[in-house]
Amino acid sequence: MTSESANISPAGRAELASGVPGRAKLPGPALVCVGLALATLAVYWSVAEHDFVTYDDKDYVTANDHVLSGLKWSNVAWAFQTSQSCSWQPLVWLSHMLDCQLFGVNSAAHHLENVGFHIANTLLLFLGLRRITGALWRSAVVAALFALHPLHVESVAWLAERKDVLSTFFLLLTLGAYGRYVELGKGGAQASGCDVLSSASSRKAVWYLISLGLFALGLMSKPMLVTLPFVLLLLDYWPLQRFKLNVHRWPPNVVSGRPHSLRPLLLEKLPFFALSVAGSVVTFWLQKKEGAMNTMLPADLRISNALVSYARYLGKMVWPKNLAVFYPYPTHWPLPHVLAASLLLLGISALAITLSARRPYLLAGWCWFLGTLVPVIGLVQVGSQSMADRYTYVPSIGLFVMVVWSLSEAVPASPGRNKAFALAAALSLGGLVWITARQLQYWRNTETLWRHTAQATLENFVAYSNLGLYLSDHGKVEEAMEDYRLALRINPAYAEAHNNLGIEMAKQGNLNEAIVHFQEAIRSNPGLAGAHGNLGLSLALEHNPRGAVEEFQESLRLKPDDAAMHSLLGDVLADQGKYKEAIGQYREALRLGLINPKIHLNLGMALERVSQPVEAMVEFGEALRLKPDYAEAQKALRELGSAEEH
Repeated sequence: MTSESANISPAGRAELASGVPGRAKLPGPALVCVGLALATLAVYWSVAEHDFVTYDDKDYVTANDHVLSGLKWSNVAWAFQTSQSCSWQPLVWLSHMLDCQLFGVNSAAHHLENVGFHIANTLLLFLGLRRITGALWRSAVVAALFALHPLHVESVAWLAERKDVLSTFFLLLTLGAYGRYVELGKGGAQASGCDVLSSASSRKAVWYLISLGLFALGLMSKPMLVTLPFVLLLLDYWPLQRFKLNVHRWPPNVVSGRPHSLRPLLLEKLPFFALSVAGSVVTFWLQKKEGAMNTMLPADLRISNALVSYARYLGKMVWPKNLAVFYPYPTHWPLPHVLAASLLLLGISALAITLSARRPYLLAGWCWFLGTLVPVIGLVQVGSQSMADRYTYVPSIGLFVMVVWSLSEAVPASPGRNKAFALAAALSLGGLVWITARQLQYWRNTETLWRHTAQATLENFVAYSNLGLYLSDHGKVEEAMEDYRLALRINPAYAEAHNNLGIEMAKQGNLNEAIVHFQEAIRSNPGLAGAHGNLGLSLALEHNPRGAVEEFQESLRLKPDDAAMHSLLGDVLADQGKYKEAIGQYREALRLGLINPKIHLNLGMALERVSQPVEAMVEFGEALRLKPDYAEAQKALRELGSAEEH
């Protein structure tokens, strides 16, 4: 038996041997890859006509000056230093910067980049599964389900979810490299903790280090990958068969037959666990620092929501109906819902454990699903969503393996077995393609997205608030304000709706009402930097410079790289005669990449007031370079020149 065939599970060897003599050879992996790629591209091609949406796409691309200005050293440094979006994800920022460098703000190119990663992930999943199981068609069906399931539309069609497809790309590469590492160890001594340091096979050590490095890159894309060491242990169990489980005995024995425990395999994973711990600590610290954690939710509600969410994910996997970009967090879950969800999870777990001796893929796939969802299931709640379709991008793989392998083995071996399996797979995939194509249409633009979300969910205050934001941007102010008020009727403490409504009030000159809404927004969410900035601007217009400075400073404490806020703070400080402090704020705004001739003009005036005429002249000149017909800058430059002559 070759080293490659030694890795193949008994089920895979059965599939390899199930062909009927005398028939033409079935298509190989290359043709399957072509089919998967073309099918995925055909289904997702419509995203080339999609616009950017306002929900997070602004933060990641369309209103992010660092990203829009492309790949340059200052932006690369920012990508590795920023905590924007409450995560450390430098590779995501770099990928968006590269897109802007190559394509500008072209929504088609940016969206098709996501599709490209999704296709790559589909092929990596197929090739990886086929290599370690030997099951060509089962692996192909799992990959097709992954490629075409409607739950994955959000991860692909939403540009801000580049982190999903990018991190999964590195995850699957990691699993592939790890599979190669294990394959090279077949036939040698049982893997041990010192193998990496003193292995007789340098190639084995190289593949181990490659897998570790790819895992690090994955964590630099999305911290949800922290569960990967546990995934590696699941692969050790099935299909790599590096140990067997005896449900009547603990700890389980290692395959070698010697009375070893899991200790050698755990030691082998220590570097992976170390990276996971580091990634978890950094993410926890950033989310706590940025105020992203929802600490107001009681533990019993979070646990109840986690249990029900697991069941809801299963339901949407089987019957993908009413999919939405945002699912509101409930005030409570009725006890029958929690009990039903708990019984469902316990029942499937018991079944998977009971059948683990004969069908180990059930336990492996179920633990994959449960385990990879742990970081986002809400036990530590970040954000205000109860669940999210995008969170299933990786966990769904475990369920797909369970279903496909189970259905394949449920049909007795016969000449027509493969045809029956192929027909069932084709019908299922056809239905999924139809739903996926329809779901993609809801992502055409911000309006279609939020109108569908409001219809697909109940009392979705986030949907109404974001729909109002879109309508406001398109001049439909009255409709926008109606949606903001509807959002506040559903949830009177929703900070974003108060902030948005306050902005509209301020535009209409109702500063007193605007200030009330900004204050309500801050009361509900003290970490909302925009509300502090808006309140500061309103206070400045109400001739309350001291209050304005306090709010601007708080906004900058929460969001230090907000260049526009530095400029506004500079304006208020200059009005108070604090020119040196104002100069510092203007310079910081310019350092952060804000290109605005008025900032140069204001900086020049402040420099003139502190007797730095040469520096002031430079700034006036820069203002005129950016805007040659800038009358105020021309006047300031003439007056400064006249003063210098005298």
